[in-house]
Amino acid sequence: MNGTQLGFPDNTFDLVTSFQVIEHVPEVEAFLNEIIRVLKSDGRALITTPNRLTSIGENPYHVQEYSPDEFRALFERRFAEVSILGCHGSAAAEQHWRLRERVVRGLLRLDFLGLRHLLPRRLILRVYPFGYRVSWVIRRFLGRLMRVPQELTQQDFVISAQDLDGALWLVALAVEPVKAGRGPGAGIAPRTGSREGSGVLGDSGSAHTSPLGQGRDI
Repeated sequence: MNGTQLGFPDNTFDLVTSFQVIEHVPEVEAFLNEIIRVLKSDGRALITTPNRLTSIGENPYHVQEYSPDEFRALFERRFAEVSILGCHGSAAAEQHWRLRERVVRGLLRLDFLGLRHLLPRRLILRVYPFGYRVSWVIRRFLGRLMRVPQELTQQDFVISAQDLDGALWLVALAVEPVKAGRGPGAGIAPRTGSREGSGVLGDSGSAHTSPLGQGRDI
């Protein structure tokens, strides 16, 4: 099952969640339209994505990253109510993130000619996992040397509406989808195929989408 053809009847779910998926999806219009289709008229969508303004590294699996304003624009014409929140880290998480950024930037500077931008995408996708492992080893070594926290917990993160531009990740809470033939969202585009997202039935009347081919930033 993919994210643009969930295989469920219209108006099935009270809640659809999609965590760190939308940045992997080339057919964003079809993806969001499908979420709207399976939601009930008073349903909610909870969707997260990296913040383009604070994103580090170059993830070849990301088709499109979004700023807070860009992320909001995806939902405003499709839902009656939209709230955009940001996920921020504690001091420990901030140390962890800055070390990661330092290592990634250092590795990318090794390619001072920018040759990676000339390589075929298929080759980049094969090399990327190796680059990630190298980055991870360096981060672990430097982290211990610099006494940067190695393990983070959920207590190291908070979600709020403050300083969205500085948030690590963005969270969209969209309520009451605008259905086809009802209001400004009338005429939602028909579904088209994509292999970038999958829809998985959750419990308590909810559906969750997750990427089939996901990658982590170096």
